[in-house]
Amino acid sequence: MKNKQRHLFLSLISADRTFRKSDVRGETLWVGKCIHCRKKLVFAENGEPISDGSLEHILPRTHGGTDDLENLAIACRRCNSQKGKRHDWKPISDEKLQQMIERLRRRKMERES
Repeated sequence: MKNKQRHLFLSLISADRTFRKSDVRGETLWVGKCIHCRKKLVFAENGEPISDGSLEHILPRTHGGTDDLENLAIACRRCNSQKGKRHDWKPISDEKLQQMIERLRRRKMERES
């Protein structure tokens, strides 16, 4: 994994109250939850995903979403993929896409420390 991606994960982890440092079999890991389904996600101390954590673009890149931290969250790969298949391809004016974007923004704000 690229250093930039690990850095993004660590920045998001540090601002997300669901993530805590945990000792797992003598190793210090970050343990938190998917922004969609709240599945447990595990990251190494350096930001490398150990479980299936992925970067979620709140406003999809197909609609101008960027890699700025304000537009990113951590999701499990399954939820991230399903969101992409269900919503990201729709026009930005689509009501369900707008609802998803607002729900993710709200959840991210609730999780910020």
